[in-house]
Amino acid sequence: MTTHPMLELCRNRLDATLIQTLDIEAPDFRERLQQAAKELPDELARPLREIATAHEALLAADNPDSEAMAGFCFACGILHEQLRAHAQARLEVENTIMGPASVSPSALQPGQSDVLSRFIETRDRLFRKTADWTLKFLLIGLALLALGLVIGVI
Repeated sequence: MTTHPMLELCRNRLDATLIQTLDIEAPDFRERLQQAAKELPDELARPLREIATAHEALLAADNPDSEAMAGFCFACGILHEQLRAHAQARLEVENTIMGPASVSPSALQPGQSDVLSRFIETRDRLFRKTADWTLKFLLIGLALLALGLVIGVI
């Protein structure tokens, strides 16, 4: 049986959030919801269980009610935002507890080192030109000041 495209979009968005933010690797959507419900606090686990039940009911129905589909999509959207906020809060707490110095940087990709070296070279060249012009401006100003003092204009 085919499902409504809106249900698929909502389910896929929530599914991607579960995979990306919680690193859940269960084979199907229902198992991912159950696994996530075990790992999350109760205020997030309860809506996950409700969404799993609503999803099964919508799949079992021959002609699902549009109000039930809208409720499912709305619940998926709310849970999506709550999961993202929870993941962000968890990262902030881990960063506060462990500190940024405990996170080891990953190696650069092959193309990234070339781009980074070109950026650093361009930045250094720009800083050098700016410093040269600033030095010239200051020396000319100092020479004019000295000339003005010698001539007696100032």
